Amino acid sequence: MTPTTNSTTKQTKKSTTRLQPATLTTEMSKEESRKNRQYIITMYAITGLIVIVGGFFIYRLFGTYIRKTNEVKAQDQYINALQQKKKDLVTLQANFQNITRKGSNGLSDADVVLRALPETADFKTLIGVFENIGAASGVQASVSTPTTVAGAGTTATAGTPSTNASAGTIGGLTSDSNVSTGSTPVPFQITVTVNGPYQQVLQFLKNTEKSLRPINFQTMTISGTSGTVQASITFETYYQGQADISNHQEPLK
Repeated sequence: MTPTTNSTTKQTKKSTTRLQPATLTTEMSKEESRKNRQYIITMYAITGLIVIVGGFFIYRLFGTYIRKTNEVKAQDQYINALQQKKKDLVTLQANFQNITRKGSNGLSDADVVLRALPETADFKTLIGVFENIGAASGVQASVSTPTTVAGAGTTATAGTPSTNASAGTIGGLTSDSNVSTGSTPVPFQITVTVNGPYQQVLQFLKNTEKSLRPINFQTMTISGTSGTVQASITFETYYQGQADISNHQEPLK
């Protein structure tokens, strides 16, 4: 009798298992599932927004960090440049005192340099130079038609040529406006009319080569008799403005 009872018990358990009902889907469970999906979607959206906003602020902070780093580097470079200038000034101070000390002739080395290469075109002084050379050579010299050399980079503008060597304005060029601010000498041409014996005219050319101010011969036309000739001579000379030692700013990179 015992084996039969056990078999019946097993069959009863199997039957009980097969008869368990499936989970029913109600309106309440559907609503709960919908809320869960909305919650997950909302959390994804919030997480994505946090990532985007956080990334933007991280990008801005990184850019600010780079800029501040460049500013610190620029300040360090500026400080190093000032320290170097300070050292250079100490070194140049003794040399400056030497070149500005007056000699026995009343001129310092700085005066001689400025006469040789003035800071402006200085037409007024240049007229006196040619007149003195003419007097020393035995000829009469008059300056006319100063012109700038093409591409010289000067701010001067040529006007109506004038044979009257009046102070301030010569040939439409004013000495005050001809100021070079670059570090390169600015060339310009000037025409000198010379009257006198032929040999004295040649002596005038030789004496211009001895001038303290650089004067380069360019062209010459001669007319007249054997006793007296008139020569129209074009020379080229230079001037150079003061060196620019001011500080310059560059954009940060």
